[in-house]
Amino acid sequence: MTDPEESAGGPLQQAQGAGGGEDRASALRVLAVGALLLLLAAAGGLLLLPGDSTLEPDDFLAEVFAEVTTPLLGGLVVDEGRRLPTGERLVRFAAETPVSGGVVELTIIEVPSARGEAVLKEQLTGLRFESSDMGGGRGGSGRGGPGAFGGSWGKKKPSYKLREKGTFRWHGYDADFARLWHPVEPAPTAGGDREAGVETGVAEEAAGYETVRVNLSTGGRCLLAYLRFDEGQAATQESAAAILSSLRPVDQ
Repeated sequence: MTDPEESAGGPLQQAQGAGGGEDRASALRVLAVGALLLLLAAAGGLLLLPGDSTLEPDDFLAEVFAEVTTPLLGGLVVDEGRRLPTGERLVRFAAETPVSGGVVELTIIEVPSARGEAVLKEQLTGLRFESSDMGGGRGGSGRGGPGAFGGSWGKKKPSYKLREKGTFRWHGYDADFARLWHPVEPAPTAGGDREAGVETGVAEEAAGYETVRVNLSTGGRCLLAYLRFDEGQAATQESAAAILSSLRPVDQ
């Protein structure tokens, strides 16, 4: 994320490896962390995994933002926080009474700055548009990837589709964002098959939800926001910007 004159908070520096082996190990850690972040952000609540510890959400938010006005637009309120053994810290907002067509979840994730630049590339800036056929081509970052994360672990069909990339203004900064569509597997019928008379391609395209990822990094911190919209509703950068306007950045 940048302001009109300079990078917000300066460039995020990656830790220097001692050799090729360490560089490869670091890259694998970034991929693994990225996959875990997407799993956590997409879940209907933060998953408690071995080694995780709880995090006081209000203290975290007061540390990484200058001001947070709650509840956020759409009735989003703090739900829970988590500290991962790999150093990531997360706070999740959820709608107590979801507004039809609105955002149902917002997850704010802080990534340790040593690997922040690499994670931002994998999760946001490195995403690429693919062909309209989700069964062909390659996944988000230009490499086939498992699950919801575009890594280099194989050539599985990507479980998201990049719809839009760009920037929007966030308290004087240009915040990078990406809008993605995630398919939801149609519920099987009693016989275990898909609903009769529904074309496979149409059903896959209709059943799903959209998310918006936003780079909120300022003040030397790597911060990512994941907004999940109600199933079947189109996400917009305007809606994302309106919700995130309640979070004011910490300037240097």
